[in-house]
Formats: sequence, structure tokens, C-alpha cells
Amino acid sequence: LNSCIVFLFHAGIETLRATEVKDTTATFSWDAKEIDGNEVFNVKIYVFPAKNTADSSIWEFSEPNQQICIVGNLSSNTKYAAYGVMFLKEFVPEEGSPNIVDFQTTPMINLFDVDTKFNAISFHFIYTAPQKIKVSSRTDSSIEVSWKIPENEVKSPPINYIVKANDRGCNSTQKDTCEVKNLTSNTFYEVTIEACSAENSSICSEKSDVSGFTAPAAVKGLRVSRVGSHKAIFYWSEIPPGTGKLKNLTVYVFPRGGSKDETIGKCTTTDADINSMPTCTAMALSPNAQYSATAVVCSEDEYGCSMESDTIDFQTPPPAPIQIVAGAVGRESVEVQWTPVLTHGFVGYQAAAFSLSGNSQSKPQTCKADASEKSCVIRNLQPSTRYTITVTSYTKTSDGKTLFGDEILFLNISTKAGVDLRKVVAAIILIPLFVVLLFLILFALRNRIPALQPLFNRRPRVDTVQAPMATISYRDGKTTVECLSTRLKTVTDFGK
Repeated sequence: LNSCIVFLFHAGIETLRATEVKDTTATFSWDAKEIDGNEVFNVKIYVFPAKNTADSSIWEFSEPNQQICIVGNLSSNTKYAAYGVMFLKEFVPEEGSPNIVDFQTTPMINLFDVDTKFNAISFHFIYTAPQKIKVSSRTDSSIEVSWKIPENEVKSPPINYIVKANDRGCNSTQKDTCEVKNLTSNTFYEVTIEACSAENSSICSEKSDVSGFTAPAAVKGLRVSRVGSHKAIFYWSEIPPGTGKLKNLTVYVFPRGGSKDETIGKCTTTDADINSMPTCTAMALSPNAQYSATAVVCSEDEYGCSMESDTIDFQTPPPAPIQIVAGAVGRESVEVQWTPVLTHGFVGYQAAAFSLSGNSQSKPQTCKADASEKSCVIRNLQPSTRYTITVTSYTKTSDGKTLFGDEILFLNISTKAGVDLRKVVAAIILIPLFVVLLFLILFALRNRIPALQPLFNRRPRVDTVQAPMATISYRDGKTTVECLSTRLKTVTDFGK
């Protein structure tokens, strides 16, 4: 039983009201009523659990002209009854039991007068506000709050906890958690909670509040491109910014069939680059391996990370060979040789020749070799042409696509010059014609050019030398003829 007493001067009680009810206190007030011939009187307020009476002694207060009384040390969430008795100075009311009326708490208290006719009111104290309220979990579209229910809180009638976040809310009866759904991602919310009677929604505790952000939305459109033997480049769609600031986005790479907890590689993009440059590159991956990847974006809020994105699968290609050299180089072919890093687990190698002359967009010439081979010959090249040679390994993915590894630009070569029969024939025909034409030109200029005169205008010189005389005789049997004969010697001198 809890009570208080007030002395009043030259006034009487007209009404008794419970003007303010909290979890452990109740404030009562009344209207003064003037009573002739009585200078002093007091009022005794009885407060007791509903449907139980109490008539123990009450404390007396000497402060004059008071029309208010506060009763404390009450239990929260408990139904009580109260009534008041007015005492005139040195007057004791006649004995009798008060007329107790039970009813739900209302702002007004039933009337009673000085005739020892007692009316009683019953009331329900306001519930204790939830304690230690906090945001216990959150997603991109919900916030869950939790709180502690006071130990002395009475469970009957049931308590309905009402949680609100802007125009969204949830109710929780006799529980210490509630999840507000259908919220906007990465957005700040002020969340309020109050304890109300399940039987009368107007009977509620004071509101408590807590604030927090919803988590960012999960990453959408995660994809991988330009997968190399030791790296993979990732891209994603734009992340809704909300009212919060995005802190970072991380892509986690782990063995296929595993989880983010088994991460063996990752890459991170921060702040404004998350949407302005939506890409990052994971390095130090193993060649010829199968991986999975997922992405998580976080905000500046301590707990503001999104759910994991949908998982994507990819495969790194086998490594490129090493110690690559050019073997025999012909007019239309080149042999490419290499030392392999792997000899199994992939399909093979491809060598390609890119022309450095003429049309750079022309299709390169290629050759392929199995994984166990160490060379191949690129054919159908152009003679006397410079080429850049690349060699790459490749394999087949689970869906049948060809996956090439890292290309290595390792060598520039020039093919040998070829023999053109058309040029040979043309040379055979043109050389004699050139000689004849040259002769005709020189012959026409023989009289104009002194140096040509000895070649074209010279005559043979003939010298006659007299030889010794000789006697020639002729005898025909009858006559003998003798004469002198001179022998001539002709000397022809061309230029001497």
C-alpha cells in the first residue's frame, strides 16, 4: 500500500483525478471546495492493487493549500485502484467501507464528498519504456531492433511493442525484437519504440528511439572479363547510393564450390570510384584453375555491408610457354619453338604471325600444337615481310568455349626474299634491247664525241714491203723464158 496526505485550508474536494501516470508513480489532483466553519482539513489518498482494499495508516503532510499528491514506489504494468477521504480538522469520519469501483484508467476520477461516501477509481499504470534498445541487425530493406524488458514488468495484460521507422512499422507482443521491412537501401532511419497495452492501445509508455542506416543494396550484374593466367578483371552495375556514403566494394575470389571464407584473392574499389569506375582486378591467381567470385559493398556505417552478390564462375587459362625462339625462317614460313611450363591439363598452344607491313588489320597466320609439343610452323607468309610472333596456350571451358591465355610478344622476324620468274623473264628480254639501244645511241654520236671516233671512224693501214728478186724460168722443151719476180708482203695495221 502506498499513500500520501495533504492538508488543505478553507477548501473542500470536488473531484479526484489521476492527472499523470508513469511506470512507478501516479499524480493525483482535485478541486478545492469551501467548507464553512472549518479552517483546516486534510485529504487521504489510498492506492492499492485493483480489487483489494487497504485501510492502514496514512502519512500526514502539513503544507497548506496543496491540491496535488504523488504516490510512488509502484510496480509498472499493474492495475491499481485509488480513492480519497477528506478529513476536517479534528474530525474523524464515520466508520465504514469505501464504495470501490473498478474500471480502466481514464483521465477523470469519480467524485466523492465529505459525507463519508467513498468512491474509488481503478487505473492502469503506464508501461515502462523499453530499455537498452539497439539495432540488432539490418539488410538493404529492413532494420531489426531489440530491447530489454524490465524485470518487474507484469505480463498481464499482454504488452504490445510498437516500432516505427518513418511510415513503416511493426508490432511485437511479449517479445524483445521486431523487424521493420520494406525500407530503402543505404538510408538513414530514426526508429521509435513504445510499450502499449494489448487491450487498450492508448495506454503506452514513453517512446524510446534509436537510429541507423539500412545496408547498401547487394551488388548486381557482377561479371568477369579478360581472364588471364594469373588475373581476372571484374565489372558490376551501378550501386544505388541512397542517403549514406558508400565506403568500398570488394570482390572475393575463392575455389569453385567454396565460399567467401576461403578467399584466395580479392580486389577493392573505394568511394566514388565504385560507380564512376566500376571495375577492379584480382591478381596472384593460379593458372589453369577454376574459381568462383562474389562481391560485397559497404557503407561508412559500422554495420553497413550488403549481402553477398550472386556468385559467378570462371576459369584461368594455362600459362604461356617460356624460352620462345624462331627456328628455320623461309620465304613464306617460320618455325616457332618454345619450352612449355605445363605438359597436361589443357589443350595446347597457338602461335600467330602479325604483319608489320601493309594492312595492320589483316588476319594473322597461325599454327597450333598439342600440349605435349614444343614447336609449330606458321605458313602462308609473305616474302621479305616483317612479322611479330606471339605464342599463347589455350584450353576448353566446361561449356565448350576456347579460352586463350596470356599472349607474349617475343620476336620480330623478316621472311626471306623470293624469286619472281616474271622479273627474271623481263630481265632476259630487256637486257639485249638495252645493249642494242646503247650501241645505236653511241654510233649516232660517234662524230660528236672525239673519244668515239677511233672506235667508229678508223681505216686499215696497208704497208707494202719489197721482197728479194727471184728468177722465174719456164721451159716447154723448145723455148726457155726467164724473168724477175717481186714477192709482196701485205701488213694490215688497225690502229698501230
